[in-house]
Amino acid sequence: MSLKIFGTRPAPLCDRAAAQDFLDRNAAFVSQKAIFEYSRAAAGYLWQPLFSEVQFKEALERSRWLAYPRGVVLVAEVMEGILRPDASDQAALLSGFQHIAQAVFAAHEPRGVTPEEWSELTSASVEQIGRFQVRPVQAVKDIPSSLAEEIFAILPLHEKVRGRDPVLLRNNIIANLLQVHEDFDKQAVKRELALAIAALT
Repeated sequence: MSLKIFGTRPAPLCDRAAAQDFLDRNAAFVSQKAIFEYSRAAAGYLWQPLFSEVQFKEALERSRWLAYPRGVVLVAEVMEGILRPDASDQAALLSGFQHIAQAVFAAHEPRGVTPEEWSELTSASVEQIGRFQVRPVQAVKDIPSSLAEEIFAILPLHEKVRGRDPVLLRNNIIANLLQVHEDFDKQAVKRELALAIAALT
């Protein structure tokens, strides 16, 4: 385990490897945190025995892998929106993000999800990334809309426990995406990173 030295700043993000690592880590963070925190809140005081049940653990593992590609789309949209104004070729930037997403997905071997499900889900996620530029850059609060509902639908909870209102989960995602936005905005060497990602096409 490494210790953070007080006052140190994260390394700048200026190449493909850094962008891919940032996307992977933060997509996992956003999607898993939403699932874990909502499930724990919905279960109430029973959350500890629930989280120790084998059947629930298996459902949770499946849920987090189903949510991860959605997390990649969410975080990629934040990153692309920050870099778009500095991109000399916005179409190439978008295509580059699709390449990075494909590389991120290829690096994982999900558990609890069939290869067919994974292929279908990741392909759909890459297609979603390809549609980012049909609209202006969105405010972070507007990014999770439909994907929050998709993540809500795959929570590892019975419908009676889960409830029917995804607002709490969406708000959790928004709060974490705001942190992702702040971190990426500070760390990204924008023009250099936009060029590096666009060069992947």
